[in-house]
Amino acid sequence: MRSDTRYDAPVAALLVKIVSAIQLTRLTMAFGAVADVWFIILLTRANEEYNYLPVWNMPLFVALLAGVVVAVGLYAYGASLNDVLDVRHDTAFSPDRPIPAGHIRPAQAAVVTVGSLIVAVLGAVFLGMWAVCITLLTAAGLLFYNAAGKFIPAVGVLTIGLIHAAHMLIPNHQLTFMLPVWFVMTHTMAIATAVHVLEDKRPRFSRRSVIVLVIGWCAWSIIILGAGMSAIYGEFIPRSGGRPSRIDAYTVSILLAVGISLLLMFSLPLERWKKRFRGLAVVASLGLAPGFFAAMILGPWFGEVSYESFRALFVSPATGEWVFQFRDVFFLPDIGGLIGEYSLVARGLPDAGMMLSALPLALAAYVIGFGDIITGTAIVNDAAPHRPDEKIPIDERRTHLAIGIRNLVQVVATGPFFPLQGPLWAGATVVVAERYRRGRREMDSIFGGIFSYLLFGLPIFYFVRPYLELFRPVLDVAFSLTLILTGFACAYVALSMP
Repeated sequence: MRSDTRYDAPVAALLVKIVSAIQLTRLTMAFGAVADVWFIILLTRANEEYNYLPVWNMPLFVALLAGVVVAVGLYAYGASLNDVLDVRHDTAFSPDRPIPAGHIRPAQAAVVTVGSLIVAVLGAVFLGMWAVCITLLTAAGLLFYNAAGKFIPAVGVLTIGLIHAAHMLIPNHQLTFMLPVWFVMTHTMAIATAVHVLEDKRPRFSRRSVIVLVIGWCAWSIIILGAGMSAIYGEFIPRSGGRPSRIDAYTVSILLAVGISLLLMFSLPLERWKKRFRGLAVVASLGLAPGFFAAMILGPWFGEVSYESFRALFVSPATGEWVFQFRDVFFLPDIGGLIGEYSLVARGLPDAGMMLSALPLALAAYVIGFGDIITGTAIVNDAAPHRPDEKIPIDERRTHLAIGIRNLVQVVATGPFFPLQGPLWAGATVVVAERYRRGRREMDSIFGGIFSYLLFGLPIFYFVRPYLELFRPVLDVAFSLTLILTGFACAYVALSMP
C-alpha cells in the first residue's frame, strides 16, 4: 500500500484528460437541455394524437435515453465548438480553459467537437428522420452563433434563443402546444441579454440593436405561437382529400427543381463559370425555369409526374382517335359564375357578426403583408447598389395604397382571392432581383423584369388550354418551388439584418 494519495502518472494523466474533456464540454451544465427534451418527450407521450411518432411508440426508457444522448451531444458540441473557435480570446482572457492551459490540444478538442455531434445525431436516429434533420439544423445554428452571431449582440441573442427552441422540437416536430417552447426561447433571450449587459460585453447594445432584438423576438413569438413556419412546413403535411404531402408525392422532382434553382441563382463558385460560358449564364438568367423544366422532364422517369391528361386532350384514351379541335385551344373561365357567387356586387356586404369574427384573420393578414413589404424592400435594396444606372423609388405608403385599391377592386368585382392579394411574390422577386443585379445586359430595368413575369407567364397559363394541361401535372412542384424560395427569401432577409 502507498502512504500518499497521489495517483500513478498514467492514471493521473488519464484523469486530467477526462476532467479537461468534461470542462471543455461543460457537461455538468447540460441538465437544463436534457430537462427540456424530456419535457417534450413526456408531453408527446401523454397525447394520443401523436401516436404515429417514433417517440410515442418506443418504450419510455428508450425515448428518455435517446433524449439524453441528443441533448448532451448537442450541448457538448456547442460548448467545445466555442472553445475551439475562441482559442485566441481564451488565451488572453481565460487562460485556465482547457486548451490555453495545455490540458487538451486543439486537434483533440476538434475531435471531441465532431464526436459530440455524431453522438447527438446517432441519438436522434432513434427519434426519427425529422429528429435528425432538426438536430443538424440546431448544430448549424450553434456553428453560426459561435462563428459569427455572438459578435453581433442582437443577432447573437436571437440565435441562442432560437437554438434552445429548436432543440426542444427534436422529439416532436409537429408539436401543437408551443407555449413551453416560447417560454424557453424568451427566457434564454432574457438571460443572454442580461449577461451581455451586466458583464459589459463588447460590442454594447445600441439603440438599433435593441430595436432589431425586440422586432426579432416579436416576429419569432408570432411564428412559434401562431404562424408556425407555414411556407416551408406546409410542403410536408398531407393535403386535403387524403392526398399525401407534396414533398412525399414529388420528392425527387421538388428537390431537383429547388436544388437547380438555388445552384444557378446563388452559387458563388458557379459565378466564375457563368463569366466563362455564355450559355450557362443564359440558362441561369432564366430564374426558376431551368429547375422547373428539369422536374418536368425527369419527373415521369421517377413515376411522380404523368402527362396522361395532356395526351387525352389530343388523343382519346379509349379509342386512340384524334379528338383535338380548334375550340380546345382556348380555355375560358366562368367569369359570370365567379362574379355571381363571390363578388360584393352580387352577394352584398356580410353581416356585422361575420365581419367581427374575421377581424383576427384580417389583422394576421396585415402582419404577414407588412412582413412581405419589408422582405421585398430588403431584396430590392440589396440589389440596387449593383445597378447605379437605375434609381428604384420605394415608397411604403404608395405600396399600401396600391395594394388596398387593387384588393378593393378585386373584392367588389370578383370576390376575395387571398393567394393573389399579398404585396409580394417572393419567389419571383428573388429571381428578378438576382438577375437584375448582374447588369443592364441581363435585365434592362427591374420594372421590365417583374412585368415580363406577369405578362408572359400568367395570361398564357390561364387561357391557353394545351399550355395549361401541359403544366397542370407539375403545378404542385411549381407551388413547392415558389414557397420554398419564399422561405429562402425570408431567411435571406433575416440573416442580412444588422
